[in-house]
Amino acid sequence: MANFIIFIIFVVVLGFGFSVQAFALQQVAGKLEANVSPGESQTLEWGLISDNPSQTITVEIIVEGPGSEYLSFPDKAVLQPGQLQFIEVVVSIPNDYDQSITLNPIIYAIEKGETGGATVINTQMKKILTLNIINEKPEIEVAPTPEVTGQNVAT
Repeated sequence: MANFIIFIIFVVVLGFGFSVQAFALQQVAGKLEANVSPGESQTLEWGLISDNPSQTITVEIIVEGPGSEYLSFPDKAVLQPGQLQFIEVVVSIPNDYDQSITLNPIIYAIEKGETGGATVINTQMKKILTLNIINEKPEIEVAPTPEVTGQNVAT
């Protein structure tokens, strides 16, 4: 029994000696939605937070999926300890886009883990964007074609 108690104490002490705090990447809740017509742009803001109280972190920003070709955004963002940082995502639809459609690209913020150990853990946040492309081309009114008869022909 004494050996068992010594073993438990050893495990507890050893466990506390090698424990490290883990911090996380967080994002602001809510939708990121744009209603854009061809030839227009709209800026969306994605809020990211590092809950690390003492260390600045850098995250890589990437997007994928249908509609990602219409997005402009920074490649990286620097998050200060405990501070909210808004990442600007600009949606730009070309003039010649001829559909009315909803596209849902996905944007990711990736915090690379520390290298040098046996395991590297990356932290990733993702947000699904909603791009409502509204193509309301006005109908062109066509004037009636005048009727041509043989009497109106000049000779």
